[in-house]
Amino acid sequence: MNLSHISIRTAFRPEEDTAAVAKLHDEVYRDGFSFSGAAFNRYVEKGLQEFAQQFDTSKNAVWLCEYQDEVIGSLFLMNRGNSAQLRYFLLKKEFRGLGLGKKLMAQFFDFLQKANYASCYLWTVKGLEEAASLYLSYGFQRSQEVESTALGVSLIEQKYEIQLPHIETASFIDAQELRDLSEQTFIDTYAVYNTPENMEKHISEKFNLKQIQAELEDTSVQYLLLKKAGQLIGFTKLIKNHAPKELSSENVIEIERFYVDKAFHGQNLGKHLMQSNLDWCKKSGFETVWLGVWEENARALQFYTKMGFEKIGEHVFVLGTEVQNDYVMAFKL
Repeated sequence: MNLSHISIRTAFRPEEDTAAVAKLHDEVYRDGFSFSGAAFNRYVEKGLQEFAQQFDTSKNAVWLCEYQDEVIGSLFLMNRGNSAQLRYFLLKKEFRGLGLGKKLMAQFFDFLQKANYASCYLWTVKGLEEAASLYLSYGFQRSQEVESTALGVSLIEQKYEIQLPHIETASFIDAQELRDLSEQTFIDTYAVYNTPENMEKHISEKFNLKQIQAELEDTSVQYLLLKKAGQLIGFTKLIKNHAPKELSSENVIEIERFYVDKAFHGQNLGKHLMQSNLDWCKKSGFETVWLGVWEENARALQFYTKMGFEKIGEHVFVLGTEVQNDYVMAFKL
């Protein structure tokens, strides 16, 4: 037995799948668990019916594991506003240890990111140590314990939560955080290459609070924020219909700044932020995205190339009193 024998279906068939998942729970928990029985089955069926009634493919998802036309595992993602709830994560015992659970969780987290959820939570029962260990390994933290009789017996239910990086559009109240992160990220990236005088001149001119506040009120400028647990950890500044000489100004948008807090590097957040930007630009009707990047910034050049940008020209960038050369790179949406 290996993963090649098991299919994962994401198309939801409400009546058929709610019955199959309810049956799966009854079979797995029937023996050896104090909360199995009629009350538990009613609890599972009620939750599945609620899911079926509110199912929407943009914010809800299912993964049904099938072997020889039988559902042998499941995982549900249920929309709870800005948060998602993980539910009905279960595999038959004989199908564990194949890597199927990891495959399901990878697809689950991918959906969380694409749907731009700010957090995710789940409820489980105290004493299910294998499940608790799995959730902790994916970054969930236990946040609450409550006594409950919802499953027909007295037990302790545990809530696990995880905060997720997500995208928000900026408003005027974000100005101070944007100023602070702009300055710190610019220093982290460029201080080693430039004189303190040039750094101070550029920061005072480009990153002062009044300048950023004015940009936030400018309809030609759009800031997209990357946040986690309420903290600003990255952002992009976009300028609409602003084009270099190599491009027509029609339906073109510039990424003037693309910053991720150094403390969060190495977590694929740059890729998440860039893809979110490209998606936003395409949805907004733009056809080409472009940016300028310093010719000596090898790390940034490698990243933009990997994301699909291509060099189309060069232009001058003035930092303080120093004239530098930038590559102009573009992405066709």
